[in-house]
Amino acid sequence: MSNEKNLTLDQIACPGCGRSVHDQAVACPECGEMIYVEHPGDISLTKHPPIEFPKNR
Repeated sequence: MSNEKNLTLDQIACPGCGRSVHDQAVACPECGEMIYVEHPGDISLTKHPPIEFPKNR
């Protein structure tokens, strides 16, 4: 998958043929391989500390 270096944030390499595929695509339009993306490009993982809510009075 040599073209992985040239992909934009919303693109991934197809696991079947290596073609650049949008990360929200269900399948590769070239070879039909199913596309599974753990984290789409426009979503960033952020861990926040737990929120403490004030207790009711």
